[in-house]
Amino acid sequence: MTYSYPSGPLTYGYEQPAMYDGMTKKQPSSIPYGAGGLVLGAAAGGFAGSKINPFVSKDGKATDSFTRKVFNNAIEKAPDAEKNAYKQGLELLKGIDKVSNPAELKTLADTNKEAMNKVCAELGHTPEEFLQNVTKENLSANKDAIKAKIKAGNDTRYQDMKNKIQACWNKEGKKFEKADSVSQEVFDSIKDSMKGVKGKMIAKYAAIAGVITGVGAFAAHKIFANKNNV
Repeated sequence: MTYSYPSGPLTYGYEQPAMYDGMTKKQPSSIPYGAGGLVLGAAAGGFAGSKINPFVSKDGKATDSFTRKVFNNAIEKAPDAEKNAYKQGLELLKGIDKVSNPAELKTLADTNKEAMNKVCAELGHTPEEFLQNVTKENLSANKDAIKAKIKAGNDTRYQDMKNKIQACWNKEGKKFEKADSVSQEVFDSIKDSMKGVKGKMIAKYAAIAGVITGVGAFAAHKIFANKNNV
């Protein structure tokens, strides 16, 4: 009697994965590489952030964000008339685009009368005298004029504060010192506004650089691992 045998290799059910030294080959995790990149990136970002001056630019000009912070601190200590006029101006800017008729404009102006007094001061008019000739036809033009006047006043205020900050900046010593032309109240606002700014900038740069580097390291190792396990 003859027996036939299959020409190919014998298989017996489920094949076990390839073993190396008694262990199944396993792709290494990319997570530790991502974590390591996060730490290194955060350190590098924090160092870079520590070298940046958040108060004054390289050419000696106060930064916009720091100027606004100093101004906001200073305006809280200003006389009520000045403080109220500024804050009411912001309210006018916030609400004026929603005004749809002369009556609404008059109501908004009456609610923020101290700011409107500033707007109309150069005209020699009261807000009531100015607004009595506002009609449906010229409403849009009057809204634009009021906004432009308030924004121009604010720009002048911010520039004045920038000038005062710059006057107190000692370029050689890289620190603030009170200038004779600047009041003690404003200088105190400058010092108060510095608190915490540097630390926040360092933390911000550390976080951004850490995430970028961590994600990059994770992705790079993932690609490398997959390529070597094809």
